[in-house]
Amino acid sequence: MIHLVSWSGLTVPATQNQKSAATAVSGPIASSVGRLGRPAYPLPMLRFSGIHNDFGVDLRQRSLINGPTVAQVLRALALRDIVKGKEEGTLKLTLGQTSLDDFGGFALSDPSALADVMTLIRRPVDVIIKSICYPDGFRAVMNATGKRFMYPDAKLQTGPIEYGIPDSKNREFQVNRRLYNNYIRDLETLVLEKTGLPEKDRPKVFQDLDGTKDFSSLKALYYGKKGLIDAVIVGPETVITRTDLQKYLKAHMKPDEPDKIDEFLRYGGNARKVAQAFSTPLQKFSPETLASADYSHYQSLKSYDRRQRLESHPDSKGRKPLFHFFDRNALDSSQGNIKQVDGITKITNLPLQAIINDLPAFSRIMVENVSANANGILDDDVIFYNDPFMDSAAEQISRALLELHDKKTAQEKRKPGRASHIKLVVNSPGGETPSGREIRNTLKEDLKDTPVDVIVTGMAASCGAQLLSSATGYRFATPLSRMMIHDAAWSARSHGRLLNQMGDSLQQDTLDYFDLIAEATGRPLDDIAQDALNDLWLNPLEALFYGPKGLIDAILVSPTEVLTRRDIEKYLAKRHPKQFKTCAAIAGYADRHFLERRSLQYRMKMKPEDLGAPQTDDPFSNPAAVIRDAARQLREEGQTLQISRRFKGTMPPKVSRTIDYYNILCKDLEGYYSEGKKKS
Repeated sequence: MIHLVSWSGLTVPATQNQKSAATAVSGPIASSVGRLGRPAYPLPMLRFSGIHNDFGVDLRQRSLINGPTVAQVLRALALRDIVKGKEEGTLKLTLGQTSLDDFGGFALSDPSALADVMTLIRRPVDVIIKSICYPDGFRAVMNATGKRFMYPDAKLQTGPIEYGIPDSKNREFQVNRRLYNNYIRDLETLVLEKTGLPEKDRPKVFQDLDGTKDFSSLKALYYGKKGLIDAVIVGPETVITRTDLQKYLKAHMKPDEPDKIDEFLRYGGNARKVAQAFSTPLQKFSPETLASADYSHYQSLKSYDRRQRLESHPDSKGRKPLFHFFDRNALDSSQGNIKQVDGITKITNLPLQAIINDLPAFSRIMVENVSANANGILDDDVIFYNDPFMDSAAEQISRALLELHDKKTAQEKRKPGRASHIKLVVNSPGGETPSGREIRNTLKEDLKDTPVDVIVTGMAASCGAQLLSSATGYRFATPLSRMMIHDAAWSARSHGRLLNQMGDSLQQDTLDYFDLIAEATGRPLDDIAQDALNDLWLNPLEALFYGPKGLIDAILVSPTEVLTRRDIEKYLAKRHPKQFKTCAAIAGYADRHFLERRSLQYRMKMKPEDLGAPQTDDPFSNPAAVIRDAARQLREEGQTLQISRRFKGTMPPKVSRTIDYYNILCKDLEGYYSEGKKKS
């Protein structure tokens, strides 16, 4: 559920003139009121105008980073991005005691899903650590698209991510070991990029990531050349930057006393000592972080009065968004000030801060008056699905698709060219084959005139890859995501005759599944069968080159930009002209790579001792680095990466419109998400 964070404040009487109202407020509100050429709105007198006085998401209640949690975070950020309209500024993601769920381990969670959430949000997202960020949230911190902040007494913890797998044979275990270690390699690359450390320091970074290690706020700020974070918050509008810390150490510590410096950095509370001598106004360090801090006019629900709020930001144009909340099961009254009429809940105000907890969120939100400038990939009709595929989920996804199909069809008839594709955002470990078949039939037969784009965040395994291959629009994946294909499985205990019947059925399910992958990728059916003898996990680059067509069409590098297969080919040809001179050479290299992956020797690669080794020339061994460098190179060459120019009909039209967000939960698994434990 999403709850409102209460903010207290005093109200400036409506009878005061513009001048007195302006002097009663500080920061951006004061300047905004001064620019208004009309009587001032009745504004609240702020006790402070700080970093949290803006829209964001609060993930601090021992929340489990599982599918439903990631879906709630993604949708909450997307909605708050829409509310801000044309206003400048960032969104906020506050992290605390978060961890992967302890039921099924990796089966229901993914260590990269939360990190990739910010890749899909149009506005930069600042990440704030207010208590402690465990290793499971560390990747999200390093992947922040805005600034990274910590409070003085907060802690940032690195270490191995929990990875739960059932008892398995050696070959299966080697597959999972390699997959896990590939995640570590991605994380190494992120740390090197953000901290400014050279490639030769990769072994040191791996040592810090491999063992559990606590970083105080000061130690995190001092790490590497740029720091694991950008600043330490020491006041509502004051921070300590790395430059401030270096000035303090130079003035108070001797260079030949490294132990004394290390002892000082170990206690984050020493940030207050630094602040007394050296600090920087947040407005100067990161103007975009406080650009819309005047949203602190929100008050608690008990004292809230619509007439007391600032009706619109002076930089906003057009009408404010209006929200309608639908829930077929139970009414969630925590989305703002609501009024229920005939089963439809109208939300007159979206809360400032969304607090995410572990309870499932199964709902639909319709947003009216969406600004024309909201042009990110998620500023459109979206279905979020972050669970295993089962009957209840398939039914709800199919229903949501049909509802959006009717809407898109009506839009196209009313104003041709204004209807865009439906977006289906998936983070799923797989599920039941019949459920995948139902969704596929809905996409292929019932929605023939409405393309559906599938976007993978986290992972799309088994039935998730089946859904990806069933896309009638385009297939996208985020940079840290993974896809997996394997043969069908069936757990049963019965007598011989029934086992024979089940074996035939299982074999047919496997053939149907492989045939679907072959159709989508262009890879021969026999090759797919050989590849999938064990779980075949593919990173985004491997998925892009899996067969002539690829398992995906492009990698999302921002809410409006993608890298296609052709882009990666250009990058490799320029980076390694001898090895990858032509597209045919790259395709041949990919074929040899997938052939090598079948061997036991390959599965036993990427052992712990191999981690931390310098980057090799194998583009598939470190996809995060290739994706980052390729995007940078193409931008420097002046080439556009815009999705709208490359994939027609994908992006939302640049007009004011209504969008629908569906957040679907597999009801068969609701018991699993109660405090992370399975209920009998």
